[in-house]
Parts: sequence; C-alpha cells; structure tokens
Amino acid sequence: MSILCSGESGAGKTEVAKLVVQAATTSKESSFKGGGNKLNPFFQTRQVQNQIIESNPLLEAFGNAKTVRNENSSRFGKFIQILFSPDHTICGGRVRHYLLEKARVVSQHKGERNYHVFYQICAGLTGELRDKLHLAGPENFHYLNQSGVYQLLDTDGKPLCDEVVEFDRVQQSMTQMQIEEVTQRQIWEVLAAILHLGNIQFESVENKTSADGSKVSNGDILSFTADLLSCDASVLENCLTHSMVKVTGETNPIQVPQKAESAAASRDALCKVIYEKLFAWLVGCVNTCLSSSDRKVESHFIGVLDIFGFEVFEYNSFEQLCINYANETLQQQFINQMLHSMMAQYEKEGVKVDAIPFEDNSPCVDLLESKMGIFALIDDECNVPKGSEEGFLSKLMDLHKSHTHLKPGGSSSDPHLKEGLQTSNAHSKYGSARVQSSKEAFVISHFAGEVEYTVTLFLEKNRDTINESLKTVLKSSQHALIRTIMQESNADDTDKRQQDKRSLGFQFKQQLQELVSLIESGKAHYVRCVKPNNDRKSHCFEAPNVIRQLRCSGVTETVRARRAGWPVSYTFADFVSRYGEVYVSSARCRNSSYDHTKILEVPAGDSKSP
Repeated sequence: MSILCSGESGAGKTEVAKLVVQAATTSKESSFKGGGNKLNPFFQTRQVQNQIIESNPLLEAFGNAKTVRNENSSRFGKFIQILFSPDHTICGGRVRHYLLEKARVVSQHKGERNYHVFYQICAGLTGELRDKLHLAGPENFHYLNQSGVYQLLDTDGKPLCDEVVEFDRVQQSMTQMQIEEVTQRQIWEVLAAILHLGNIQFESVENKTSADGSKVSNGDILSFTADLLSCDASVLENCLTHSMVKVTGETNPIQVPQKAESAAASRDALCKVIYEKLFAWLVGCVNTCLSSSDRKVESHFIGVLDIFGFEVFEYNSFEQLCINYANETLQQQFINQMLHSMMAQYEKEGVKVDAIPFEDNSPCVDLLESKMGIFALIDDECNVPKGSEEGFLSKLMDLHKSHTHLKPGGSSSDPHLKEGLQTSNAHSKYGSARVQSSKEAFVISHFAGEVEYTVTLFLEKNRDTINESLKTVLKSSQHALIRTIMQESNADDTDKRQQDKRSLGFQFKQQLQELVSLIESGKAHYVRCVKPNNDRKSHCFEAPNVIRQLRCSGVTETVRARRAGWPVSYTFADFVSRYGEVYVSSARCRNSSYDHTKILEVPAGDSKSP
C-alpha cells in the first residue's frame, strides 16, 4: 500500500507525510512485553518505529531549505517504505531519494536560504571544534549570504525555530541512525570545507606564451580548506584553475588554464559533488540502520511519498522542469487509477455510469518523455559537438510547434503566473520570467498552470559531470569520510557504468518509472494538500486559489464521479466487515426470527464484489 502526499510547494506535504509515518508506525504492541529485553520482538518493533521517525530530522536538515513559498521546502523527493513481517509487525524500513537540488548549495535566489544544516552548524557548534573549523555567522560565507536571509521567520517576523535546538536534534538523529561521534565530527568538517571553499576567490593571470589563466587571491583560505579536505593546497589550486581536456591523438588529457570565472564555476561544481555524495551516503546510513534481514518482507510495506510540489518561480530552470515532470507523471498515475481503471472495470462488469469529463494530461507527459520529447531533445543536443541551448530550443519549437501544451517564450497567458512578474527585478541577471525572448525560453501548459522555462545552463545541468581535474582533488584527499563517500560512488560506477553515462534527465525518468511501478504494485491512497493562501497567513482562505488547486489535483473530477453515482467496489469480506453490524442491528429491531447473520457468512477465499 502506498500513500501519496501531493500539492503545491508550501501546501504542507512534508508535515502531512510525517504525521502519516507516525500513524503508520503506531503499534498495538507498544507495551514492551518482556521487560525491554532487546531480544524481545516487541522491543525490536518499537526500536524500528523510533528509528523511522527519528531519521526525519537528519533528512530534513540536509535536504530541506527555505524558498520564497515555504520555510521548510523539501528540495528532494523521498519515498519512505515501512516494512512489515508476515505477522504484521514492523521489521524495517527504507528511504528512496530522488533528485537533490545541488545548485542550492552554491547559490540561492532572493528571499531563500541554503540547506538548513549549514545554518545549524554555524549556530550549534561550540567550543574547540567551532574554533578548529573557523566557523562564524552565516553572513561570513559566500554560499550563505547571497540572499541576505539567515533566519526562518513567521509572517509576524518572529523566529520559527532555534537553530541551536535544531542542531541538537540532528545530532540525536545521527546517534539514532548509529552514526558514531567520530563520524559526526567528520561530517561537520566536510560541511565546513564546503563553506570555506565558497570563500575562495580568483584573479586573472595574463600569460604571453599561453592562454590567460587565473590564480587564488586569498591563499590563507585555500590552505585552511585544503587542510579540512586533507589534500595538498597546491593540488587543490591547480585543479580549480586548470581543466583537463582530451586531445585527439593524445593518450593522456592535457591541462588548460581557466579564467577566473571558469575557476569559480569549477569551485562550485566541486562543492555540489561533495554535498551530493555526502547526502547519498547519509541516506545509505539511514537505510542500513532500518534494513531488515528478511528479504521476503520487501513486498509487504506501507509507502509514504513526500515529493517536491509543482513549482513556478520568476526564473525556472532545469530543476523546475524535472520537478514539474515528476508532478505530471504522478498526476497521470492518479488519473489512470481513479478514473480510467474504474471506467474499465465498470465496462467489464456491465455497470452503466455517466461519463465524467476530466483533464487528461497525457499529451503533456508525452511532450516531456516521448522519444522526440523535451528530455530526449536535450540529451541529443548534449551529444552533438558544440551543442547549445539555442540549438535545443530551435529543434523543440520546430518539432512541436503545433503542440497544444507548448508555446514560445514570452507568450504565457496565465494571469496567475503573470501577476506582478513583469515589473519585478528580483532576478535581473536572468530577466523577468514574463518578458523572456522566444530565443531564451519556452512555455509548457502543465496541469497546474503555465510555466516558462529559461534554457540557460540546461545542457550543463543535464550532463551532470565534473572535469577530471576535480576528480583528482577528491581522489587525492586523505579525509576518511571523503574517501568513504567517493569509494562508494566508485563502486556504483563500476556496477552501473552504462547507466552513469546517461544524463541526469534520463536517470530521473528511470527513477520515476520505477517509483510508479512500485506504487502500482499495491493499492494507492492519496492525500491532497491545499494551500489556503500564498502569504502563509492563518485563518485566511482565498477561494479562487483553493478551487484552482482542487481542480488541478483531480479532486473536483472525483467529486463529480461520486455525485454521478459511480459505485464503490468492495470485496464481500470488506463490505461485511464495515457494514455487517448495521444490517444485524436493523434486523434485531424488526424482531425477526430468521437468523440474518447467515447472510453475512463469507466463504473462504471469497474475493468477489458484492
């Protein structure tokens, strides 16, 4: 069984998912029979329950961040499986994660923050370790001060949380996940290294005999960062300021100097890779702690999906395209299960029902994932020599110029998205989302509204690779944790070499297909989260906004189906279990001498509908 929590960004999916997990892990055997003996099955069940719940502060700290619409937005998708043994007791768990937003590590838009854990270590680490890591307030780090937002505040300007308290919760969560104190210290070292890497600056160097290059202008920060990474400072600088280029006819790649801007981009790429590998390793620690020794139980689970909601910002890039593609895919799954499959069953059983008109998003999904769809065209352009975003956009508009869900950039007619954006200069380096040129952007009509995507950096983000020079830094590091997370990554590369050569978009599409297959392997239930207003105010309901969300999520179609008399299909056993007592009680009131309970006897193995 799977429970899917869906809704727009900021609608409350993460909080609902936590409540669902807490409810699903509540056991009748919570009395610890056997005096708390660790060998007692009831004690072990309660221990697994606690571990599943206690994993949440760790995953939220490293995977959640403040956005303009949400103070605690999940910047990755997760599917939490609660595993059950044949006797219906909890025996383990697993967390599957999808598409961590790596770009947030190095840059954030106005009004947003980096991942929570960076602010927590700045506030929570004290004493000798804080001094050793040279930590200070977040305003002192380039990766944290770009947006000017350092605290989580409510609509009245009051702090929503105490970062010190939250840091203590993260440490407790790590302990629950059996991450030793020495390893925790190494995690803080890696996070501090990322922050200090972001403060490394570059200046141009003119070369008369070769191409212009660059060098680090603040050597003290370079030296300290190299110490944190346990690598040589000169190796680190050389790898940041030079790239490795393969030349035809040469066995080994050659080093090419990079300009200051390119060196800064390499620095950012290195930090994103380190954080992504660290996050994946932490999820692996959670799964190791929650794992069950019995592989047979993997098919018996309650799954809770908490995935990024539909997003539309003033500037929408490749990350938003992937996120909204995920929402389109899950919306299609909902339509197929709740409407298409029901109609097919009624036709098979000869039940006549009134047809219900509904918005079918299959054309939009096909536009994104078909053989000549958007993701395929991006992949093709990545493989073309000197491929460019302009080339991708030109091919897209030529192939799908008559598609009902695609428009050229600057042509959106959605008043909900246009409101106030034409005059905004919040992201002036990208331009306003409503005035982008058709040569820079395209518009997709999603089930939840129109979104304009700016194609800048689409190809680079889709390739999701780093230069060989940066790999040299990671391979040369003697830091225990860095070596661990890179060794696990290298092992995955060996096992899935062909898959890793595929693009980020291709891998994400595969992950989504696997997720949908997992959901469809059992019965799916849906929790629709609705955001009452966009200002995060309590007791304030904006009717047009609420109705729009209900329509987009398919709730209105479901209501119309029930009002039209679409039957609900129960097995005889389920029907008797739920309504049998009502029948027996009414029969008793009539003082009938006939034993009505015989009607309610369920034949063994009966699974037919009443």
